[in-house]
Amino acid sequence: DLCGVRSGDKGDRSDLTLFADDAAAYEAIRTAVTADAVAAHFGDLVDERYGALGAVWGIALSGFADAHSATASAGTLAGQGHLRDTTAVFAILLALSTNALSKLVIAGFTGGRRYLARVAPAVVLSLAGAALALWLAP
Repeated sequence: DLCGVRSGDKGDRSDLTLFADDAAAYEAIRTAVTADAVAAHFGDLVDERYGALGAVWGIALSGFADAHSATASAGTLAGQGHLRDTTAVFAILLALSTNALSKLVIAGFTGGRRYLARVAPAVVLSLAGAALALWLAP
């Protein structure tokens, strides 16, 4: 046994929680249970239940917490044919945008208005560059 697991559900939502037995098991789980692995395993369910729009919204909202896993999920779903490439790129841009927004809010609260005024232009320019690249992409 590598770990314990618990599951639960509320209506049409369910969750799985993995409990590592020790540090080695935790490291094995952390390495194996990645955003890519979860997207690969549940890709058909997401596609069937929510379609591309549901996946885009999920990826965009995930960006508030972690842009890296959200972009990895979008790439995996596109690679498996659950999302068109252009839809995945749009979802990634939304994830980057929501992540940038959360960082700007934190910058404003922790560093004050002057710090936010110094950070915001760089964040906005980077998002504008990403949007321009999306717009120019074939």
